[in-house]
Amino acid sequence: MEEPTNIQVTLNPDGVFAPLLTILGQSSKNVLFGLQLIDSFDQPINPADIQSEDTFFTLHFDDPQKEQDIALSKENFKLFMLQKGFEDLIKGVNLTLIEAYYFTSLVAKRNNMKTFKDLQDEIGQLRKSAFKQHLPELLKKVTPGLSGSLLYESDIISLNKVRNCLVHRNGLVTEKDITDEITNQLQVEHSRMIMVCEKDGVEEEIEMFTMLSAGSSIRVKMVKETINFKLGDKIKFDFKQFNSLLTTCWLFGNDLAQKLPTIETTQETNK
Repeated sequence: MEEPTNIQVTLNPDGVFAPLLTILGQSSKNVLFGLQLIDSFDQPINPADIQSEDTFFTLHFDDPQKEQDIALSKENFKLFMLQKGFEDLIKGVNLTLIEAYYFTSLVAKRNNMKTFKDLQDEIGQLRKSAFKQHLPELLKKVTPGLSGSLLYESDIISLNKVRNCLVHRNGLVTEKDITDEITNQLQVEHSRMIMVCEKDGVEEEIEMFTMLSAGSSIRVKMVKETINFKLGDKIKFDFKQFNSLLTTCWLFGNDLAQKLPTIETTQETNK
C-alpha cells in the first residue's frame, strides 16, 4: 500500500498584486507617449504619404482631402487615450481582484480540500465564478476574507464609474454616472503624492521652481483629493491627474496585498 503524498501549496501575495503592476506600467507609458505625439503634431500628412503602412488602396469614410481641424482632432485623440487608459486601469484592478478572490477562497476552504483533485476542482470552480463578476461584485466577494477594510475601495469604485462613463457615454456625464446625489456630480476620488516643505509649522507644496527658505524640512506625503464633474460635463484629465489615478490604483493593490489572510500554524510540544 502506497504512502499518501503530502502536497504543499504556497500562496504568494505578490502574485495577487502583479497583474495590476504590469498594466500600470504599460498604461503610464502609453498615455505619456500619446501626449508626446499630440504635442509634437502640427500638420497632418496625406494618407498616401504614410511610409510605415501600405495605404495604396484603402476605404475612407470621410473626404481625405477635407481640411482637418487640428485642435478638435487632438481633443478627440485625448478622449480616445483616456478611454483606453481607463479600460486598462480597471482591467488591471479586476485581474488583481480575481487573484485575491482565489487567494481568500482557498484559504477559507483549505480544510475542505483533502486531495490534489479537490484543489484542482476548487480552482476550476473559482475561475468560472470569478470571470463572470464585474468589479463591484468582485469587491463584495473579496473584502469579507481580508484582515481589514480596504483604504482605497471608494476611490476604485469612483474610477470604475469614470471608466463606464468614458466607454459607454463617450465621456459625457449623465445621471447614471452621478456619485453625489446632493450636488449632482461625479466625484472622482484619488490620492496624490506630493513633496512639501515645512518651516515654523507651515507646510507648502513644492512645485517646479518653488523657492525654498533656509531651514525648511522636506518630505513626501499622500493627500486625498476629488475631481468633480457636473451633469453634462465632458470628462477630461491632464497627465498629472492621470498619474495620480495610476498612483491610487497602485495604493489600492498594495493595500489589498497586505491585507490578504494568513494561515496560522501551531506546533504541538511534547511534554
